[in-house]
Amino acid sequence: MLPGLSIELDEPLAGVTELRVRGDVDLDGGKRLGRELEAAFAGGGPVLVNLCECSFMDSSGLSALIRAGRRNPDPRRFAVLCLREGDVRKVLALTRADTLLDVYEDRDAALATVSG
Repeated sequence: MLPGLSIELDEPLAGVTELRVRGDVDLDGGKRLGRELEAAFAGGGPVLVNLCECSFMDSSGLSALIRAGRRNPDPRRFAVLCLREGDVRKVLALTRADTLLDVYEDRDAALATVSG
């Protein structure tokens, strides 16, 4: 495990994979996030990326999210959960990645979309 980064998998609803990202997603972390996303999608079900406890994300992390979003454009297949405020949310907004991805501020709403 990389220092400063934790990515945990959970299944909050049957068939839905949640990746909980905690800490900093830098160059190595972005590569790891990309691998974790590929593995999660290989399971066949929808994926929710929870960034509520992610404190930093650089362009490599954004790239991993955007690649996943392009491969899975259906919001019932892929969603991103992020707090209303904070550095990661600012990065998503400044880069306009939040217009390319289905970003939710509420976990229940995100889960309802990907499980629907």
